[in-house]
Amino acid sequence: MDQTTVTSALKTWVNPDSAFSIAEFGLNTILLQLVLLRNYDDFWHYYLKINDRYNNTLRLMKSNLILFFFFITANIFAQQKMVAVTIDDLPFVRIGSTPKSMLELRTVNLLNAMEMKQVPATGFVNMEKVFVEDQLDSLRFYLLKIWLDKGFDLGNHTFSHRDYNYVSYNYYISDIEKNAPFLNTL
Repeated sequence: MDQTTVTSALKTWVNPDSAFSIAEFGLNTILLQLVLLRNYDDFWHYYLKINDRYNNTLRLMKSNLILFFFFITANIFAQQKMVAVTIDDLPFVRIGSTPKSMLELRTVNLLNAMEMKQVPATGFVNMEKVFVEDQLDSLRFYLLKIWLDKGFDLGNHTFSHRDYNYVSYNYYISDIEKNAPFLNTL
């Protein structure tokens, strides 16, 4: 139900010349729609007119209490829905099995799609994947720079991505700490 439908239905109902064309349940549903649409000015305007028309009978007072409960809870518990998008194992998930010529293209395509759809994403980096035979690979390092240049965040996903179920706590913490200086160079 859109704003125009809600308002026009209420205008018809509260008009003193019109017949009772909307049932009480319908009124409460429409008033609730105003709350959900966050149109509080119209809500209070029509709420008071409906009270006047009904002459504050006990039945209306009960339904008003229910409606008021919805009004309060809609405001107290109203939250904007949010989603966190994370992409792990950067600079590229399957870096060893993807041809070098495709790495930059796929990275840019992914980031362009997320940028176009305004997807807030964070990439989590395993810096071990930036090295080839203990040497920093400039293309792999550049893939991470692309993330930052496009305005995305990067996070620490350990240096070597060892399974914490199979290594000691101290090893796992040191693997996180080993990743940090490399991330800071970005």
